[in-house]
Amino acid sequence: MDSDMLASLILPTAKADPKTSVPILIANIRSQLRYTPSYRKAWIAKQEALEKMHSGWDASYNEVWQWCQVLERYVPGCIIDFEMTPAYTHQLLLAVAQDGSGRILPIAFAITLRTLEYYPQLSDREAYGIAHTIGYEISKDRFHEMLAVLCSVNEESANYLCNMPFEQWTQAYDGGL
Repeated sequence: MDSDMLASLILPTAKADPKTSVPILIANIRSQLRYTPSYRKAWIAKQEALEKMHSGWDASYNEVWQWCQVLERYVPGCIIDFEMTPAYTHQLLLAVAQDGSGRILPIAFAITLRTLEYYPQLSDREAYGIAHTIGYEISKDRFHEMLAVLCSVNEESANYLCNMPFEQWTQAYDGGL
């Protein structure tokens, strides 16, 4: 009996209570199948069941990214900034908000298994910083001035951004939303 089969068996228990201990899962498997898996196999099965529950790391990352975009759009003053550090293979991504009393509250988090570069055309740190600033510019004239600066720094990055509809990534063209 492999851990994948055990993961399918314990999935309902893991969904009901993700904190269920491995010895409890072993007892449940023993009562259902008259088979006693090793602690290691049961632990791996639990990890696989949890991953099935949450659709894997990539889906969790994408969900956090979507929530952060919602926060950035609908919570005035909220700033979302993802730092990509290629030296590490695991990253903690954390979304936080600040309440009216100035307290910082965690909203969502994800742990990635590898560095995800969604914008390889903006891998140059300076170009990324300029593009990030351009996105928040509300004046169309200033927006185009900054886009010209980006073009002089990194033409590939500027071309990449110009190929996307401006209303999708900049406040200067979002129609005042």
